Amino acid sequence: MRSAITGLFRQLFPRAGASTESLDEIAASPRFYPAELKIDDHPPTISFVEVGRDTYRRSSFLDHRMHREPGQKTILCDARQFLDRYQGANASHVGFIFHVAFCCSTLLARYLELLPGTFVLKEPFIPTQLAELNRAPWPSERGLTSEEATRLCVRLMARTFEPHDQVIAKLADQCNAIAGALMASSEARKAVFLGLELRSFLLAGLKTDQRRIWVRRRAELAAQDVAPSLLADTDPKTLDDAQACAYLWMANGVLLQKLIAEVGRNRLLVVDGETISDNPDHAVREIAEWLGLSSSESELRTAISDQTTSRYSKDPSQEFSREHRQTDLAAVYSKFGSEVESGLRWAAEIAPRLGLDPASGTMLSLPLPHGHGSE
Repeated sequence: MRSAITGLFRQLFPRAGASTESLDEIAASPRFYPAELKIDDHPPTISFVEVGRDTYRRSSFLDHRMHREPGQKTILCDARQFLDRYQGANASHVGFIFHVAFCCSTLLARYLELLPGTFVLKEPFIPTQLAELNRAPWPSERGLTSEEATRLCVRLMARTFEPHDQVIAKLADQCNAIAGALMASSEARKAVFLGLELRSFLLAGLKTDQRRIWVRRRAELAAQDVAPSLLADTDPKTLDDAQACAYLWMANGVLLQKLIAEVGRNRLLVVDGETISDNPDHAVREIAEWLGLSSSESELRTAISDQTTSRYSKDPSQEFSREHRQTDLAAVYSKFGSEVESGLRWAAEIAPRLGLDPASGTMLSLPLPHGHGSE
């Protein structure tokens, strides 16, 4: 079944005619943004939208919400031809940021894109599409296997405007389910996972009706991502909003453990996402160093003090700071505190059996080795 997001993309970027650009030109530059993988076409195709570097900076999300220019050009490309010609290209310069949602991941991405030599992708659509496709058995008649589609996805993310730029791909939380496969396909040396303590996650997830709907929908999808596990025995549809929110938090914790098992602790830095807003001076430095970004001290100071990061990432008209975030969470608790406490009590009975700690910003019961996480 085609997702609602895919449908929105097809309305925003309708099918184009034959491309006059060469395959080499498209493969060389992110000026051609891959809007959608049309996996069930025969043969499979990639729909590209021609954009400028400023579009990447101005877009908080590279999906149907991305910044659009009037008359943007769309191009179709044969996915098999693209993969066969470029699948051996180096993608080791791609670093990943995975996260639990509501954890300042977009703020982190904005800090990092202020550093010279860094090209940041904020929730590109095709990895999310791939995570959705992988929830169902992969039909043999598709023109690409799941492994080939993953390699193609990574190769598309590896393109840069400048030859020595390092790519940082901050992916949607759905991509936690395919995080290990993405890292294997990219030969990425290291990645970051932003966690969050459960109380803060509940406050963020229960804040508005729109978020509650999003949480419930994501919890139902996450149930497929974590099977088999203790969580798979619970149907999120039977839960109230607070329990569904706690369920989603625990599902992401299970996927974090799966990623650690697949890639090893020495390749993953687990960070409490609230430190991005509460203590960016330390958190951003730690993450930049971990990802191998060759930024000078003056460049880090300039990025961390930049005024653009003092605006809410999803709505630049709103101010954002540690104090604003804490005031907002306190206001939510005054309104929905009883639901938050109910969700915490429900999770307290399950989380320890999953190796998760609801009071920890890194989400895991066992402490991470020194240098592999911050609280």
